[in-house]
Amino acid sequence: MVKRTLLFAVIIGLVVSAIFFFRWFRHRDERQIRKNLNTLASLVSKSPGESSFILVGRAKNAADYFTEDCLISVGSELQEIKGRDEIPGTIILAQNFFTQLTATPVDITVRIGEDKKTAQSGLTLKVVGYGPASTQPFLEAREIEIDWQKPEKKWLLSEVHPVSTLR
Repeated sequence: MVKRTLLFAVIIGLVVSAIFFFRWFRHRDERQIRKNLNTLASLVSKSPGESSFILVGRAKNAADYFTEDCLISVGSELQEIKGRDEIPGTIILAQNFFTQLTATPVDITVRIGEDKKTAQSGLTLKVVGYGPASTQPFLEAREIEIDWQKPEKKWLLSEVHPVSTLR
């Protein structure tokens, strides 16, 4: 009787382990994309009194999350950003307008392509900034669509564009 109970417990343990590992590995790409989005948001954000050297270093690190030939269109007065080399300068320029800047991706959806080398994600990007002379925060929320590529083991943003919404 003890052997039957032990065998039953081992089988249950194996089934639970198999389900856990299946779920863990099945959604690994989606988790990596979500993590990349949150990391990018923290690299772009700026705290009050933060050193310029730290901001430049983080802006350069942010460029590592994009493909060499990326295309970013934010749908505002800013021109399109073409290529990874333009990203650090654009981030630093945007940070210079604010004493504090916070970017937060919310409502993230991820669709992995059939080939497992491409993906698309949709999200709402919320930005809150405080200028040097203003008491009211700058608030902006945009729906954006992102195309991803996975040339090796890391997901990289290849194209970012706004989603048209009714206002």
